[in-house]
Amino acid sequence: MKRAVVCLCVAAFLGATGNRADAADSSLSAVQLDQWLAQGEVLKVTGRALYDVIDGAADIHMGFSYIDSEHMTIRKGKWELEVSVFRVDTPDNAYGLYSCLRQRDGALVNFADESSYAYGTAVLWRGSYCVEVKDVSEEGAPEKEILAVCKALGGAIEGRHRPPELVRAFPRKKLIYHGLIYFHNRHPLDQVRYLGIENVLLLGTDVSKPSRVEAVYADYELPKGRQAVLAIRYPTVQQAAKALDLYDASVREKLAQTDDRPPWRTLTGKEGRQTIAFQKDRLLILAFDSSEPRAVRPIVEQIAKNLEPPKKPKNE
Repeated sequence: MKRAVVCLCVAAFLGATGNRADAADSSLSAVQLDQWLAQGEVLKVTGRALYDVIDGAADIHMGFSYIDSEHMTIRKGKWELEVSVFRVDTPDNAYGLYSCLRQRDGALVNFADESSYAYGTAVLWRGSYCVEVKDVSEEGAPEKEILAVCKALGGAIEGRHRPPELVRAFPRKKLIYHGLIYFHNRHPLDQVRYLGIENVLLLGTDVSKPSRVEAVYADYELPKGRQAVLAIRYPTVQQAAKALDLYDASVREKLAQTDDRPPWRTLTGKEGRQTIAFQKDRLLILAFDSSEPRAVRPIVEQIAKNLEPPKKPKNE
């Protein structure tokens, strides 16, 4: 086995078509990782072949319009890392994949567009790429080694981007940002908050087809504990209104009272907790099961305000 100048493709693959997994033999851009040994060839994967590579757990990736990826195991002494570089169709979707792959209790690290580390895994977002570096060593590789590899890969990807607009709308004060997820389909939401078998919020369900729904789920740290907030932007006003009505109907048996004053609807449970709902135009915001509605309402108001289109000057 030769000492590596380990090369991973971090740009569009040459002639990548179809659904296949095979050894990559060329790349448009490469990064050198000195002192690491390549354990076999770089594996290039496209389309649904990803299910075979990651043990059938590719629904998350497919839900962000996954295109292709490269995978490789590298070794340095007793340390061994599994490296994956995923490419999707847009920077927004790459951010979404990154937000779902990172650990919700991880720590942000300062490189690329954004990156996170927890429990031996570093995840990075830059442009239309998401990089994952996972420690599979028996004794555990040092955090600095894992982050150095991830940073080197991210540094080879060009461009800078901001998170999606819906993410930026969430006020940062008291926001537990590293736990925030951005998504289109119901699968990521089911992992953090299961709302039942029925798709009452009308999120995407077929990961093989792009969904025009976009959503953000996050927690805020309030005096009495964490508060979950979900914001969804639909393709049409009708879908947003229907989703609120369907959600209302799905929890009706647990409610003591419903106060409907558009654009607000307050659903008070029999135990006294309130779900604060805001629906206006294509936007639906839900703050679930709150014991602090007075603290939650300003957060919901600010999200909605941040998503309002800029007002035109009066002289136009």
